[in-house]
Amino acid sequence: FMTCNNYKQINDVILRDGRVDFKLEFDFMTEKTIKEMYSKFYPESSITADTFLGKLKENEIRSITPSTLQQYFIKNLDNKDIINNISNLTKMAKSYSNEYQNLYL
Repeated sequence: FMTCNNYKQINDVILRDGRVDFKLEFDFMTEKTIKEMYSKFYPESSITADTFLGKLKENEIRSITPSTLQQYFIKNLDNKDIINNISNLTKMAKSYSNEYQNLYL
């Protein structure tokens, strides 16, 4: 088991068969997965998943990882109007997207 941010920087000797048999890329979320995650965390919210997604677009959040969005949702579980706090998610998403382009396992 190993993780890295850029598997292309790992020497081919380490990545040969028998050492690494399976590669899995964790990429940024799609609109569909964002809406699905929102609906799981806030199934009874008066704010729809489409509204939440629209707010992300308004705030120019284009690249977000599942872990970043999950962290934001957990911190705001008791927040009835999660959209008013979207500036915190904007900061988190921008800082992480600059630091991690793609994650590989």
